[in-house]
Amino acid sequence: MNATSISELLGKLSVYPVTVQLARIDGKRWAHIAGASTTSAEEISLPHRLQLDEHTGLILRGWGALTAGQRAEIEELLASGKSSTTHTAVS
Repeated sequence: MNATSISELLGKLSVYPVTVQLARIDGKRWAHIAGASTTSAEEISLPHRLQLDEHTGLILRGWGALTAGQRAEIEELLASGKSSTTHTAVS
């Protein structure tokens, strides 16, 4: 995924009540590389990971507060941006 498409995606996600952070993926490790810092309440909430490609993902905090419809919209938005989106929940 290139920088323009990631920027566009982040812009589209800004309408949802979630904190979005861009992450670099190295094996099983996800490292925050950009995005809003979290508040103390968000830090203890379980983040949701959405893998964009082999080395890039999004960490969403506040995922649990979204409605099922909002979650489906976000997943559809990601799926429309690429042919195969892998969704990985944090355990």
